[in-house]
Amino acid sequence: MTGDPRLVTRTTAANDHVITPDPVQRPDVCRAIGGEETSPYVAEWLPLDDGPGASYIGEQLALPSCAGEQQLAFAPIAEGLGLFAHQGIWYRPGVISGYLSLPEPYIELRLPLAGTTRILTASGTTVIETPRQGLLSIEHSGEPCEHHNPVGEFNSRLAVLVTASQLRMLFVDQPLGDRLAFIKTPDAWPTIHDSIAMNATLQRICMEIMHHHLPNTLSRLFLTAKTLELISYVLAAWHQPAIPGHPIRGSSARDRQRAQQARDILRANLGHPPLVHELARSLGLSQRKLNHLFRECYGGSVIQCLGQWRMEYARALLRADTHSLKEIAFQLGYDHCQNFISAFQRQVGMPPGEFRARARPQRLHQPPVPVDVPA
Repeated sequence: MTGDPRLVTRTTAANDHVITPDPVQRPDVCRAIGGEETSPYVAEWLPLDDGPGASYIGEQLALPSCAGEQQLAFAPIAEGLGLFAHQGIWYRPGVISGYLSLPEPYIELRLPLAGTTRILTASGTTVIETPRQGLLSIEHSGEPCEHHNPVGEFNSRLAVLVTASQLRMLFVDQPLGDRLAFIKTPDAWPTIHDSIAMNATLQRICMEIMHHHLPNTLSRLFLTAKTLELISYVLAAWHQPAIPGHPIRGSSARDRQRAQQARDILRANLGHPPLVHELARSLGLSQRKLNHLFRECYGGSVIQCLGQWRMEYARALLRADTHSLKEIAFQLGYDHCQNFISAFQRQVGMPPGEFRARARPQRLHQPPVPVDVPA
């Protein structure tokens, strides 16, 4: 690994943009890991105004100077194991739509350090990243995600990439619990997007990576150790997840199961969901307890999550471009199409017709994703 990271930073043109770079000095996360010119990431910058687009295939995501600044580094640690660093700021509204081009399934651990990112997965699930909540993704090669960053907000993250074969090597001859059993069955890898609590331990490891000053001869050894530490810590917590703040020890697994049952019932009945108090009673919970579990597990109340899942399904149907707005509204339980249009615009920021029109020319060249209720 060389001492100078081979990165591209785009600077703003000297014109009348409303958004200007924040002069505050910040740690350079990309310089911290060094990096290579090539990576398995393939992406497009898709403007949401009349600005120019851009493509990234293995070398650099060069945003147009009027759109923002972008740094991206990829440090290959070992075969099937790597560390990403990203930071930047957008001056215009847009979307980065991209995927990892790999020969096998993989796990990506996204660890945000600054800013907010809204991610729309290939399955239609929306995930929000903040410095308090990262993302564990189990995916298959070529599954595109859309990344939305607020205009004018500095954004920074580290990410760990580990492939199925590398993970099997790390766990060779080790007993695995039910939740990690898929690691040893390469043909049965699921697609999962779960949140990661950015607690003090993860923040400490990330800070150690960002601020290390080891010479080049020791940097790769240090990054290898820290990358494996991140993987082991996150998978250990994910293997035996717990509900933060739950007052009764030993009951969290049962409560998580009931929360998952409630989620599955709602997602299977997006058009005609049960009333919240009826759903809670059917699972032996109070309405207040069910809302508490949903906030802990899914980041919002039952009604908030239901609204989000409805709009995720609506976006998937709009991308498929096979249903009219009236048909989509009916499938989601709206008596009047205008009510659906208003709800969609409140949550997504644009009417569904505009969303569909923009989705047509902005799709990556990927096979169509089957439309189904998000799992």
